[in-house]
Amino acid sequence: MLTLAVILMRSKLLCLYLLFLLLVPCSLFAQAQPDTLFLRNGEQLIGALKGIDQGEISFFSNSLYEVKLHEYKVRTISSTLHDLRVETTANEHLFGKFLPCTDTVGAVYLVDDKGKSTRLMLDHISSAMSFNHGALQKLEGKLGAGMSFSRSADIGLVNINTSLKYTTPRSVTEVTLATLSSIAKSGFTRDQEKVQATYYYVPAKSSWVGVTFLTYQRNLELLLARRFQGVVGAGARFATTQHFTALAVTGISGSNERSITGQSSKSTLFELPVVIKLDYFKFGKANMRIGMTHGLYKGLSQTNRFRYDGNLNVEWEFMENLSITTNFYTNYDSKPLSSPTAKTDYGVVMGVSYTL
Repeated sequence: MLTLAVILMRSKLLCLYLLFLLLVPCSLFAQAQPDTLFLRNGEQLIGALKGIDQGEISFFSNSLYEVKLHEYKVRTISSTLHDLRVETTANEHLFGKFLPCTDTVGAVYLVDDKGKSTRLMLDHISSAMSFNHGALQKLEGKLGAGMSFSRSADIGLVNINTSLKYTTPRSVTEVTLATLSSIAKSGFTRDQEKVQATYYYVPAKSSWVGVTFLTYQRNLELLLARRFQGVVGAGARFATTQHFTALAVTGISGSNERSITGQSSKSTLFELPVVIKLDYFKFGKANMRIGMTHGLYKGLSQTNRFRYDGNLNVEWEFMENLSITTNFYTNYDSKPLSSPTAKTDYGVVMGVSYTL
């Protein structure tokens, strides 16, 4: 027979064990379910959803690292690891987690923290961003280059285009670089250069964005040695469809310029900017993106001055992460620093880009 002391000791041990079970977090016993992409061909990818942007799904696979898939290849998604910020083509701003939709191909259920479920078609999701990813996982970039040479003209042209984007659920920071240089017997010439850093702040449940960008420009055709420009303003998406997005931005701009001939602006030149950014994307047998940016600047310090910077970029993805690019550019300045000089510059640049 057990003695009273033994019974009391076992009772204490049992109480301590039960107390331990109550204090230890449940997360130690229940492992979080990974995200899953259910593809239309029947395959599944296990890992973590990074986000959705313009019809492209970024996913961290357990076996393939980061992969990018176009939405038409995906049947449905399960993403419960982290909350998502979702923007639809109807300019709705939603928060929640994705649960798979089994009765409709190309759809998901978005469940918010109150348990409300909303069915969304994948091609009606303009963007979705997952919270709590590491800093490096929020980075993405592109690197492009091209070169042409003419024996008769004895001149070569080299262009370099690169971009780096850092995305969070509340903001987007992007740095772009574009250069065009010529190589001849006389030497190396920096014909065009443009470096721009842009920051977009995205308020919750709003189609409006706060915008700040800093720009450096050089244009030999317009005799512009350098222009430093800063813009602060706000913008709004005024059109969003399954394959198209449009953003308009305005605010106040200040710049300082110097010409090739040594003339420079004596003080900060203020302008009223209107920037329109249009993006078209279509994925299928031919994966294509078309981006247009129109920048109009009305002089405030120089009331009779008007500038225009236009850019049309066409990308055709012929292989995974590899694209052929064609860029059409136009620059106009009604009152350049150096006079007389050309007021308009335009051209076409072709190359190959790689998505990092």
